[in-house]
Amino acid sequence: MQKPSPQSRWERSHRPPMVDTMPYTPEEIDESIRRKARSRSNLWWIFDLDGTLCDHDHRVSHILRARESGLRPDYDAYHSACIFDPIRKPEVTILNSIQMWSNHRTALCTGRPEKFKKLTEDWLEENGIEYDVLAMRPIGDYLSSAEFKRDWYLNDFKIHYPDSVVMGVFEDRKSVVDMWRSLGLTCFQTQDVPT
Repeated sequence: MQKPSPQSRWERSHRPPMVDTMPYTPEEIDESIRRKARSRSNLWWIFDLDGTLCDHDHRVSHILRARESGLRPDYDAYHSACIFDPIRKPEVTILNSIQMWSNHRTALCTGRPEKFKKLTEDWLEENGIEYDVLAMRPIGDYLSSAEFKRDWYLNDFKIHYPDSVVMGVFEDRKSVVDMWRSLGLTCFQTQDVPT
């Protein structure tokens, strides 16, 4: 019978920890690394919600019927139904890939009023959409979507994240796409929406 070889002091002190004594699972360690990397990154992507991440076609009828009848659109009914939106898979896949595989950060900027924030957050969580910033229209703000988003970008986002570099923006409406591009940002138009 052979004697086990004596271990040096270095070998005893540098033994890998036993698996059952590790305080975190590999998944928790991976998530922790991703969070730390994102928190240090100054590289951003901006995504619109309605018509970009969410398919809002079933809600647009609230707006179109009113306009055809010469009535004021019921925007509360339109926004309240957001919880039933299916996702737009290509755009959500891109956003989730950015969140999972890079240290880039994501901001969601929507013209929805803040009073629909809980519904919006519930929809995002239910659909597994992670993000770093959610910007919504303040109650009482009646600027156009392009004006609201421009104001948010210049007077909120750039002040809170002055060293940020926006890699790209995803948007559906041409007027808003044109606004982002006028600021020198790369903007990907996700649908051919003229207004």
